[in-house]
Amino acid sequence: MSLQSNRLPAVCWLLTLACSARAETTATNAFQAPPITVTATRVERAPESVPAQVSIITAEQLRETGARNVADALRDLGGVYVRSLYGNAAQAEVALRGFGENSHGRVLVLRDGQRLNTPDMAGINWLQIPLGSVERIEILKGGQSMLYGDHALSGVINIVTHAEAPADRTELSAQAGSYDSYAGRAAVTRADGQTSVNAGADWQTSDGYRHNSDFDAFGARAGARQRLNDNLSATAAVSYDRYDNGLAGHLTKEQMDDDPRQTTTPDDDVSTESYNANAALDWLTDADGHLTLNAIVNRREVENDLVGWSSFADTAVDSLTLTAKHALETDLLNRPDRLLTGVDFYFDDFTADRFADLARETKLLDAKIDKQSVGVYAQNELDFADRWTLSAGGRVEQARYVADVTSPAGDCIVDDAAVHNASSLAASLLYRPHDAAKLYARAASVYRLPFIDEQVSYYGFGSDRFYQDLEPETGLDYEVGGLVRLAGEWQAQAALFRMDMRNEINYNPVTGDNANMDDTCRQGAEAGLSWARQEVASAGLQYTYTDATFSDGPFDGCDVPLVPPHHVAVNASANLPAGLELLATCHFVSHQTVGGDYANQAAKLPSYSTLDLALRYTPERFASCSVLFGVDNVFDAQYANVAYVGMFDTGYYPAPGRTWKTAVACAF
Repeated sequence: MSLQSNRLPAVCWLLTLACSARAETTATNAFQAPPITVTATRVERAPESVPAQVSIITAEQLRETGARNVADALRDLGGVYVRSLYGNAAQAEVALRGFGENSHGRVLVLRDGQRLNTPDMAGINWLQIPLGSVERIEILKGGQSMLYGDHALSGVINIVTHAEAPADRTELSAQAGSYDSYAGRAAVTRADGQTSVNAGADWQTSDGYRHNSDFDAFGARAGARQRLNDNLSATAAVSYDRYDNGLAGHLTKEQMDDDPRQTTTPDDDVSTESYNANAALDWLTDADGHLTLNAIVNRREVENDLVGWSSFADTAVDSLTLTAKHALETDLLNRPDRLLTGVDFYFDDFTADRFADLARETKLLDAKIDKQSVGVYAQNELDFADRWTLSAGGRVEQARYVADVTSPAGDCIVDDAAVHNASSLAASLLYRPHDAAKLYARAASVYRLPFIDEQVSYYGFGSDRFYQDLEPETGLDYEVGGLVRLAGEWQAQAALFRMDMRNEINYNPVTGDNANMDDTCRQGAEAGLSWARQEVASAGLQYTYTDATFSDGPFDGCDVPLVPPHHVAVNASANLPAGLELLATCHFVSHQTVGGDYANQAAKLPSYSTLDLALRYTPERFASCSVLFGVDNVFDAQYANVAYVGMFDTGYYPAPGRTWKTAVACAF
């Protein structure tokens, strides 16, 4: 690591202190932020009433910091550890609470209550969520299987868009950056009495930091909300997204040191199209009850051309989601009581055609895999004493997998089925010593169901099978923590956590099978400190310590791969004269074991630090418009945050070096 990179943590601290010092000499009146409610708990709650670590990124923060996409916002403002194979947001993978490989399957991501996680192992395309449409991002850490079931093993990220426009608004923005990166957005919202409508389109393109890491993305969406009467409202939305990208492949350590921008797979690429329709009905059934019904239809089509692996496939997933929840507020033993009940239905039909050649003239197999699941949950919260709340709940879920894999001649390769039953219990105790503080303790059992392509192998190389012995992942999650707000400007929160996991699912390179792994233990601490003074400055520091190890089997005591023990994120902003604002973000990530190295025998991924700087200009006469110029990775640190051990060597995926960006945005 360069000398400049080693100095970065100190630079981050100095930036934070400088912003704070400037504020203390510039303003004396405290800024009281407006109240915010979070819905990641499936009901509206103030953060101080949630027995968990909650972080909120507001639309104002997104605009002011110039974040380019949701993945960047999670990393820079949410303190979430984010890694990417090729340095673009569409393929970014978020990780919470010490999960490494395939961590995206253990964090539930919602957009207005809709799951963005897919039933197969494909990651989330973060570019399908335009930042301009985001009202807030809620990050709820810790296992939430009781409320959501599958995927919510380490936490929930809930992205709330502008579901109801308070006023007419038109937004235009354009961006440009290194490596021929360009983006544009146009959106409009209209509100008229009880009706609001919105529509927008987004486009992004880039040659990418590495050769054959280019991408083109386009998305269009429209929605409407209608208040039918004082107690009933309906919403509907449709969207279309297309994403085409190259796959640059991995490099050896020597190749990365020689030229981190080179590619070993110049002809590999993927194309994805998604269609989505969502309808919801909100009904205040009476003074104490609230019923919400959702119906979501989604189709995703993917064309994979992995020339370097001689793998060519066309896949499609058709998904139908039906959910119903009812919230009831009443009294129990003359104390305030809240009961939440609900049911979730998920129907996923997956098809795949695999070929031996790029022209798709020689077919290897046809695969059809259905996954159907239903989950029922109930949670009760009782304010049994002043400022004390006891919560308890449970969930049961059943998932059925049916696979039919045939050869081109119609011969049966796989014809099998399996049923998985999973359940979760959760309990918490919350104490609020005053309105701006909370202390809590919680315990929960958690689970994750297998991905479709973990349950069934359908690659056409003679080893395809249905894994009848595969079990869902299960675990126990414990957490204690607290939060305090001071003077309307300062906020501090901290937590200690431990998660004991059984039957984690991963690929076993020795046997060549998908298998349940030995027990693991993840424990650690999180701390966050933030300060903000309106129109003056802001600063935030978030630190995560994670000790993730195997606790049984031949790898007992070894580190879990791709989990850095230390992660520090610092962001700061300071208003300057003439409508200028200085923005800075620093990250420090410690060393970590490379993917697949369960025995911890390969060289570790080195620690790294990065610094991003930007200058934002907002004209006094046009406060709704802004211009931003910035440089990411100012000191051009050369690093990789993803690597996997191979049969003969370790494959590295270099992260982008120094890049510049500029953006112009206007709303009217």
